[in-house]
This record gives sequence, C-alpha cells and structure tokens, in this order.
Amino acid sequence: MCSATSSTLNTSAIGTPRLNSGAAFRRFLNSTAFLWMGWVVFRLLLLRRLRLDQRTLGDLYYYFNGVSSADPTALKEYPAAGIWPIEFIYRFFHLDAAHNAQAIFIFAFLVMFLITDAAFLAYLLGTAAPGKIIAGWFWVLFGFLLGQVYPTRLDIIPGVIVGVFTICLLRHPRSASFLLALATMMKLWPGILGVSLVGYYRSSGTWQRIAIFFASLTSLAIIIGFSGVSRLLSPLTYQSDRGLQIESLAATPFVLLGMLNDTDSYTVAFAESKSFEIYGFGVEAMTTVTSITMVAVLLFALCWAIQQLRTQIRSPHTTVALILFLIMLLLSTNKVFSPQYMAWIAPAMTVAISLRPTSQWLRFAAVLTLIATFCTSLIYPRYYDSFIALQPDVLPALVLVIRNLLIAMITIIAGIWWYQETKLTAQANS
Repeated sequence: MCSATSSTLNTSAIGTPRLNSGAAFRRFLNSTAFLWMGWVVFRLLLLRRLRLDQRTLGDLYYYFNGVSSADPTALKEYPAAGIWPIEFIYRFFHLDAAHNAQAIFIFAFLVMFLITDAAFLAYLLGTAAPGKIIAGWFWVLFGFLLGQVYPTRLDIIPGVIVGVFTICLLRHPRSASFLLALATMMKLWPGILGVSLVGYYRSSGTWQRIAIFFASLTSLAIIIGFSGVSRLLSPLTYQSDRGLQIESLAATPFVLLGMLNDTDSYTVAFAESKSFEIYGFGVEAMTTVTSITMVAVLLFALCWAIQQLRTQIRSPHTTVALILFLIMLLLSTNKVFSPQYMAWIAPAMTVAISLRPTSQWLRFAAVLTLIATFCTSLIYPRYYDSFIALQPDVLPALVLVIRNLLIAMITIIAGIWWYQETKLTAQANS
C-alpha cells in the first residue's frame, strides 16, 4: 500500500515538470521573442538571396543615378514625395562628395528597408489585436517569399505607411489622416482609401478626419510645389498613356497567346512608362476596358462614402475590410502590375489577420497571398526574360496564370469578407 502510494507520488512528481516544460515551450513558440528570432533569420536569408542574385540591384543603381542627377526630369515617374527617402540618404551621407558613393547608397537603402520592415512589425506587436502573433508571422513569411524585389524597391515605404494608417485609424484617427495623405503623395494609389475616413455625417469625428486629410494633402502639395509645379504633376501625366504591362491580369490572355502560339501577333517592348508592355490584336481594346473598370472602382468607392455618411455602419472591422477590398480591386483592374505591388497587399492583410485571426475567409486569403507572393518571385526575376521574349515556355506561363488567378480569388474573398463584416455591423446597429 505504501509502495503504491509512493509510486503514484513519484509519477506525478516526474510528470508535472514535463507538462510544465511542454506548456512553457508552446508559450515560447507563440511569443514575440520567437517571432523576432524568426524575423532575424528570414531577413538574413533574404539578404543572402540578394547577394547571390544581384539582378534586382539594378533598381538601386537607377535610384542612385536619378537622385544624383542634375536633370529635373529624373525619376519623373515617381511623385516627388515618393523619392524623399532616397533624397534623404543622398544628402545625409553627403554622397555628392563621397568615395564609393554608390556602394554607400545601396548599403544605406538596405538598412532603411530593414528599419521600415521591423518598425511595422514592432508597431503591430504593440497593439492589443488578438491575432498579432500569427499576423506577424504572415508579415515575416511574406517578405521572405517575395524575394530580392522586396528590399530593393521604394514601394515598401508607402505600403507600410498604409499599414500603419490602417492600425492608427482604429487607435489615433487624426494621425491616420495625415499618414494617408503622406502615402497618397508618395504613391498616388492610397488616395482611394480616403473613403475609409468617412463615417456618419452627424459625427464630428468624420469631418475632423476628412479635414485633416485634405489639409495634409494641401500642405504637402505646397511643399512639393516649391520644387516646381511640373514636378508636382509629372506622375499624373506619366501615368496617363500607359499600356498593358505584361504582368497585369488584363494582359494575361495576350501574353499566353504570344508565348504558346508560334506567331508574331504579339510583341513586348520597353515603353516610355519604363515597363514592359504588350502590343497586338485586342490589346488596345483591353486597355480601354481596364480604364473603364478603374473608373467603376472609383465610383464604387464614392458611392460607399456617400452610404457611410447616411448610415451608422462604420466599425473597425468594416473599415479594415474595406481597405483590403479596395486595394485588391485596384490591383485586379489595373493595367499595371509590377512585382513590388505585392507590398500593397501585405500590410493591410497583416492588420486584417491581427483583428480577425479566426476568420476562415481571411486565413484562406492569407495562404493564397503567400502562394501568390512566391509565384511573383518566380515571375521576376527568374522567368522575366521568357515573358519579354514571349518564348514558348510552359512553366513561366503557368506560373503567371496561377499568380493572377490567385490575385482574382483574393479579391473575391476580400469582397466576401467586407460584405460579411458590413452585414454584421448593420445587424448590430439595427
């Protein structure tokens, strides 16, 4: 009897530490410390990929040559505010008089990328969002899967600002209005997200958010205007005559026809827009269609803003869902789709996951986004020569189709989630 009791006590004494250690290990795996360890590992691997394949460094050479040039039309495709980060690097390090100026510029740009990337993750983890850990892992994996493009393009900065704006809109709405204005002046496309500032017309917060947004836009425009009105308007005129870029959803059928049919019906050329565009039968008509669908997206946003003024259906979840849906609509209907545009999706998707970690739709969309991101890293730089030459290669064509189908699916899922959140909010307020 005594031995049995002793055996039981010994078993429990041995088993308890094992259970405690197992629980502690699971807590560690779900901790911010482990997440930051993952960030360090995956970003080091990303930089190693960049070192092994330096083709995307051409963008950094282009930035350096543009910012160091005396030509006022250099980098005209970028809004003036969009090149402030590289102008800061150039002036802060006095690269006009420095030896190895280009190497210093590239190093400083990569450091700026790491700081920006880490700052967004840190800001996310500082919130009380229930799914911030899983959302953080999504962010870490996204950057790694996008590959060498991710740390070498300016688009991460306005993309991250939009992500911070999305978080701030729920916590510090006045600051959010300024952030959105800044992102808009840096890249133009975030301007459509201004509809997320609109709420019930009787709410003073609605008019405060809108007023700060437009006041910030005006102030930034005045600052840029000191550099010349032409510099303020050049991104708008630059965008007006663009054709179908080969990676866009609208260009996909023509790229496939050009690659898989042994004909000369389609050609790809480097256009004045400084992107590769496709030409041939039906392309001009499709370009017109994309222009019409883009107008339809803008009208949808305007109609929703009017609806928001009339009803009290604005909530944190509907707002984030709207932001994600609008971004996906912009990408799906755009005649341009560059690899770095995936950085438009990821910050908003990260915030959405942090708010609704249990949503099956969002989890599915997040997985599809990571797959689409990996496909994008294959499209450029690995398979890009095949698209430019319209070579009869099945695998690159298949990757392009899969990526663009995934983008279309994510857009639909984002729309479903937005509709569900809007319906739930309307029912709660009825």
